[in-house]
Amino acid sequence: EREKTTVLFITHDLSLAGHLCDRIMVLYLGKVVELSTARRIMESPLHPYTRILMSYSPSIFKKREKINVKRLHVEAATGPGCVFAPRCPYSFEKCTQQMPPLIEIEPNHSVACWLYPRT
Repeated sequence: EREKTTVLFITHDLSLAGHLCDRIMVLYLGKVVELSTARRIMESPLHPYTRILMSYSPSIFKKREKINVKRLHVEAATGPGCVFAPRCPYSFEKCTQQMPPLIEIEPNHSVACWLYPRT
């Protein structure tokens, strides 16, 4: 921040990103699914994909229950709905029909998921 420099750090290890970064943007198939401060992502991930990544991240502080994903069918991933719907354990009909917009759920915490209410 002092040097006014931005570094793009790409990883699947959110626990490592949480230690190195101020803000985290979670992408799935090139689409932003969650954006927030590193602290907020670490403490309360919202998007199912973020929660799955967190469940597989190593932690010396707490044991995390692994969240299983659905098997991916390539043809299902190209439809009009959410890019994560074919693998999401929480998906429902609307997820396969329309891509959710990225909305701010709380200050500085945005998510693209139909599980969260629109205001």
